[in-house]
Amino acid sequence: RPLHGVVVGLTGTRSIQERLGSALRAQGARTFAAQRSEVVELPLEADLRAMCCGKSCWIVFTSGNGVRIFFAQLARQSIDLRQLHACRFAVIGKTTGDVLKTFGVYPDLCPDQYTSQGLAQALRKRVGLEEPVCLFRSRLGSAVLPEALREYRNVRDIPLYTLRPQRRPGENPDTRLQTADYLTFSSASGVELFFQAHGRLPEKAVCVCIGDVTAQALRERSSRPFLVSQEISANGVVQTILNQIIGLQKN
Repeated sequence: RPLHGVVVGLTGTRSIQERLGSALRAQGARTFAAQRSEVVELPLEADLRAMCCGKSCWIVFTSGNGVRIFFAQLARQSIDLRQLHACRFAVIGKTTGDVLKTFGVYPDLCPDQYTSQGLAQALRKRVGLEEPVCLFRSRLGSAVLPEALREYRNVRDIPLYTLRPQRRPGENPDTRLQTADYLTFSSASGVELFFQAHGRLPEKAVCVCIGDVTAQALRERSSRPFLVSQEISANGVVQTILNQIIGLQKN
């Protein structure tokens, strides 16, 4: 297989690492958790019943974690899903949309480009300036989306969760990092958490970022060249690594 013998360090939450690790191992790579992030639910600062029930508004999700926590909060507040009949749902990409579908809701909007900028552009084409927009996402989320919607009069940025480093007892990823050929980053917050835990990048590894927002976060922390997957997906990361390896082999 094309990635036989290639070692890839993964960062991000367990669900992200499972999807990406599975795609990489299918191509022959060996993977390990270089930095694991734990999802921590936050106390909800908003009244979902007053905000969403019976009212027309856009509910926007930028991750599967946000979807799951949102519906868990609905259950805690004893809110029947039918009370959201006037709401419309937007997701940042197919993966987030698939999580939404598991709760019996199909997204009304999913951008062609699975990025914060792509989502913002799609919302601006569909949403009126007076329509309420609720962004349910991570407290560590990029400012790109709310900034792109700043001309809207009724946008609320509502943090549902945050991320923190997670380390298993006896785990020492620093040693394994030195063996990595590639190191993947799937979010700007993942870049920040990695540097908090490790301080610097491993010397040997080529970093691979998902999308421009993640790439900008790494660019602010390191001057080393790295790869950027423009397709915001596990397959996009795999293809980015494959393309570089094929290019090296040709040279």
